[in-house]
Amino acid sequence: MRAADLIIVPVIPSPLSERALAEVERHLGGKAKVPLMPVHSMVDRRRRLHAEALERNPDWPMIPMASLIETMATRRAPLGTFAPRSPGARAVDALWQAIEKRLAAPRKGTK
Repeated sequence: MRAADLIIVPVIPSPLSERALAEVERHLGGKAKVPLMPVHSMVDRRRRLHAEALERNPDWPMIPMASLIETMATRRAPLGTFAPRSPGARAVDALWQAIEKRLAAPRKGTK
């Protein structure tokens, strides 16, 4: 983790997952100078807890709960190759753009 440029942390929008993220942050403490990037995953906007979590962290990237996303493992292929226009593929694309943006930004404490 110390050699990484960015640590992506999937967080299911639930209190338990949010506590787990806080534990990761606490564990890394001042040891790692690597920024964390939480990502809401398995999001179902119909669920009240999920909607509330999205409201609390609107700037976090979001990957929806979708059977097409789960299908990537059985197809052994990226979502963009078999469902490029799906909401899941658009969400993954937005995540990659957010990652690239974070990696391009200067890190705190560096020039």
